[in-house]
Amino acid sequence: MKRMMNVVLAVVIATPLAAGTFVGIGGRGPLNLFTPNTVAWRFGKGIMIEPSLTFNYTKTANRFPTDSSDVTNFNMGFDLLGIYPFFKVRDFDVHALIGLGFGFGNSKTTSKFSATEGDYTKTSTFNFGLDYGVGMQVFLTRTISVGVDAISGFSYSKSSSKSKTGTVTTDLGNSGTLNFGLDNTVFRFMLFFGR
Repeated sequence: MKRMMNVVLAVVIATPLAAGTFVGIGGRGPLNLFTPNTVAWRFGKGIMIEPSLTFNYTKTANRFPTDSSDVTNFNMGFDLLGIYPFFKVRDFDVHALIGLGFGFGNSKTTSKFSATEGDYTKTSTFNFGLDYGVGMQVFLTRTISVGVDAISGFSYSKSSSKSKTGTVTTDLGNSGTLNFGLDNTVFRFMLFFGR
């Protein structure tokens, strides 16, 4: 994630941004300002357009006397938002947003216990959604601002799972889930560079 932050800062420093153009880093949850997982580019006058890319990868080693495993999680998502600032006062604006997003990922638990080493359970997921919400952008300096968005929406997720035990691989089936409304609201915190 430090590499992502360095790339964004290098682009901002090396490229003169046109008025109304912002490059941002951050993620979902306030701590992601320090460990970012999202890169966004916000541009336009009046109604702004914001494509963003989110990436997460974690690997955890669980070691116990009777059971040991490695758990890996990978997720990637792309969002395209339209942002309309409907209230502005000096260095502060409040905006509405709407857009589309999709993502995919997988989670895998692999046994490292001697009797079952190499056995695994894996789940792959694809999701698609319509996002909407409200947010604000506060300028700390002429070229640095903080954005906070509350994003909700409608989404459909499809997942499929399989497991391997010894030499036998078993298809555990597919499932689909429809989510909507305020039950899946997330907060996104972004640090923007631009003017």
